[in-house]
Amino acid sequence: MRKLLSSLFILLLFITNVIAQERIVTGTVKGKDDGLPLPGVSVRLKGTSVGTQTGPRGSFSIRVPGNNSVLIFTYLGYATQEVSVGSASTLDVTLGINVNQLNEVVVAAAGLTVKKSTQGYATTQITTQQVTQGKTPSVAAALSGKVAGLQVNTVSSGVNPTVRLVLRGNRSLLGNNQALVVLDNIIVPNIVLGNLNTEDIEDIQVLNGSSGAALYGSDASNGALLITTKKGKKGQTSIRFSNTTSLEQVSFFPKMQNRFGSGSSNNIQEYIPYENQQYGPAFDGSLVEIGREIEDGRIQKVLYSPTDSKNDFWDTGVLNQSDFSVSSGNDHSTIYLAGQYVTQDGTTPEDKYNRFSLRVNGSHDLANKVSLDFAANYVQNRYDITSATSTMYDQLLQTPDHVKITDYKDWQNDPFASPNGYYNDYYNNPYYTLANNRQNTRNDYLIGKAEIKWKPVEVLSFTGRLGITTQNTSYKSWVNKFVFSQFALSNGSANKASNIAGSVEDGSSYSTQLLGDLLGTFDKRYNDFNVSFTVGGQWRVNNANSQTVS
Repeated sequence: MRKLLSSLFILLLFITNVIAQERIVTGTVKGKDDGLPLPGVSVRLKGTSVGTQTGPRGSFSIRVPGNNSVLIFTYLGYATQEVSVGSASTLDVTLGINVNQLNEVVVAAAGLTVKKSTQGYATTQITTQQVTQGKTPSVAAALSGKVAGLQVNTVSSGVNPTVRLVLRGNRSLLGNNQALVVLDNIIVPNIVLGNLNTEDIEDIQVLNGSSGAALYGSDASNGALLITTKKGKKGQTSIRFSNTTSLEQVSFFPKMQNRFGSGSSNNIQEYIPYENQQYGPAFDGSLVEIGREIEDGRIQKVLYSPTDSKNDFWDTGVLNQSDFSVSSGNDHSTIYLAGQYVTQDGTTPEDKYNRFSLRVNGSHDLANKVSLDFAANYVQNRYDITSATSTMYDQLLQTPDHVKITDYKDWQNDPFASPNGYYNDYYNNPYYTLANNRQNTRNDYLIGKAEIKWKPVEVLSFTGRLGITTQNTSYKSWVNKFVFSQFALSNGSANKASNIAGSVEDGSSYSTQLLGDLLGTFDKRYNDFNVSFTVGGQWRVNNANSQTVS
């Protein structure tokens, strides 16, 4: 027994020692050339996925497991640095400029290519690996957490939610604060981000400053995202297929009381069997009636105990994503062909979504120093969702905790789940609401580009570009009518005082944008000086139409 106690004591000392070794390390990161703090520097614990970023003043805080820990500091345009923590609790790190990285050529506004060292504005580059690492079904969602200062806000729930991108903060109370989206040098609506295949993305250049997006005028006053899609590579042929299945659950629920049941009567805790408000007596496990007597004389009885069934109302969402691509090229031409099919069952029962996309990108060297680039992307998506999400959710919250809401799925055959016999005097069955308030939507997108480049002499080049973005939408939204029985109409329920009127609405719309660019660039080096300037013009036509009949 004494040996066992000694062993436990030694083990306890060992565990205490291990816990004591884990600590928080803080510090600051500055630039070596000017000594100024660097915000947005990535700080990662080597060999793990644990990491953080420096704040506006270059400060960071990270938990490390022991004295042998190594921190890796990375920042765009600066050399990556590894620092051993040792026993230190604070670190001051300086990063030097990466000359090789500054000589990289990147895509800037209007499709121009520049060296990073010549850029006079802030940019952030997102690689294809960063976009696809989480296997998110849309580019908009993939950008979350990738760019310092970029706010990615989900403005709708359910399948394929709409995302709002704000890059430089809200600058207008009434106007558009979203960043401009440019796909393969063609300005496109922001909604396109939710329908792009992440596997097609080569890289994304984020123009943070207004000067970087100056060529796009006031449209880019909130910054711009320049998205470049993949092309075939000369001398290489590859075929790729992948499938991803994801499960989704509601992340959290509102905290609600689960001690009291139905009741609402002038500060008196009186039980009311058909009441939605939950100010009745405390739960005691007794058998109580709920609702009113239905036409055949029956009345429901349940245990007066909490069930927490409101959280079980939601489904586990399932998303299946299949991708394929074929890439090839020779000395004169390249081709990239890719397709994607996505199906999704939402966390809201009966909500469904599917998307199909097809992309072809290519290039060809013509005679007399003329080259052709082209790209075409067709996307179609289909929604089958409830049009009364907020109403359904309100009905769910108006359900006392002793009522097991999941017992009311079969509203067509169960007389207690039907609107005629539903227990609640003031609210409908949420299962009935989501099944009888529906909307089917069809969206079709076509994005195309043709670009010709001519370089008659070494120092002079001309670019002509024509692009089109078009969206066609149609939808049908309806509410099924319900005629209450005479018994239900006369039983005193406020929610059954009149029939549910049916309605239907049909809508269709289209929007088309034509974009033309003509650019001329002069670029020549004189000894230690490089002279480069570009002149050009842009032509744009937008046309839209919508019709609604109800």
